[in-house]
Amino acid sequence: MDGFELRDLVKRARPELPVFLITGRHEIADQDRAQGISGFFRKPFDAQALLAAVGDALPNRKVEDDHDR
Repeated sequence: MDGFELRDLVKRARPELPVFLITGRHEIADQDRAQGISGFFRKPFDAQALLAAVGDALPNRKVEDDHDR
């Protein structure tokens, strides 16, 4: 099973779950098949960008900034 097949399986079983794909194949990210993915990252990827994408995908996430602490 490739990442796109996994995405389709997850979307059928749990459509509310975000799906993130990480690939070393740069040509894949430009395909139409990449639609419906919450985050698509090419290796090497920026860990902070991945964490931010996961945080953005979480429902009801409480965002704090330095002024709220």
